[in-house]
Amino acid sequence: MVKDNIMLVGNISKTGGIICVLALVLLTLPLSFAEGIHIYRDYPSSANLGEVIQINITVENTGSLAIDATIQENVGDYTIIEPNPVIPKGTPGMIGLRGPYFEWNVSVGAMQNKTVYYKVNLTSPGEIMLSPTAVIFGNETIYGIPGSINVICNQNGICEKDLGENYMTCPQDCLTGALDGLCDLMKDGRCDPDCAQGTDVDCIGQGNNQTISPGNETTVDNETSSNNNSGDETSPGNEIPANITGGETPPKSLLETYWWVLIIVGVLVIILIAVYLKKKSGTSKEASEWKSAYESSPQQNTGPSI
Repeated sequence: MVKDNIMLVGNISKTGGIICVLALVLLTLPLSFAEGIHIYRDYPSSANLGEVIQINITVENTGSLAIDATIQENVGDYTIIEPNPVIPKGTPGMIGLRGPYFEWNVSVGAMQNKTVYYKVNLTSPGEIMLSPTAVIFGNETIYGIPGSINVICNQNGICEKDLGENYMTCPQDCLTGALDGLCDLMKDGRCDPDCAQGTDVDCIGQGNNQTISPGNETTVDNETSSNNNSGDETSPGNEIPANITGGETPPKSLLETYWWVLIIVGVLVIILIAVYLKKKSGTSKEASEWKSAYESSPQQNTGPSI
């Protein structure tokens, strides 16, 4: 009887060990799948403005089982040629709402790979960021690495703001302080018309003179400009923002606020002094009445009688 119990306990222990091993295998199986999936993305590191390029995405399966996967990649700052992206449903501008993205559903056999692609037109100069590619299969999601493409501007000697050129994206065409939609804050002796009043140190002390550089340095004086242009029309590229002036004179609204604050503080001080004097006067009067009452009352002799 004891022997049977020992055998039963042994069988239970053996069964429990098998269950633990199977559970461990099942837990590590998704990890094995994830380790067998690799993502590659092929694209040029640099390209010219306006060039159409193709970006290839390859999913490699080095595992022993085939997978059905979904490939996704967010749309970047370029014009899409093909394919049409997925537009998430929802209210535009909603917090947390995902932007457009590419999506492909693929099947990748064991020890095989699958390649998809998209074509875009590089319409913005500067660095274009590529978000990490996501591959979803089952309950697993793995990501590739982010990337970037340096889009070279046309370098025609003209700072073309409408094409997205500025000092940062196209320094070959746009000098610092140019009218390019970018306040670069460079100390270069040129008052940047894109900067707000008081932010560019080069604008301080220039009076009405403004320096505008739409590709080349051009100094514009308000008085000279008014003599040369008697009409209301302004030459293209020479517009001077009305909010840019020289000097450091505080705005009128700030001075008015300052004076109102002084007046309110003065009134509060007067009120506090009046309350203090009234309270002090009442206290003195009460003390005087107590003193008079004390002096007029009969004095009691508490000492021994003679």
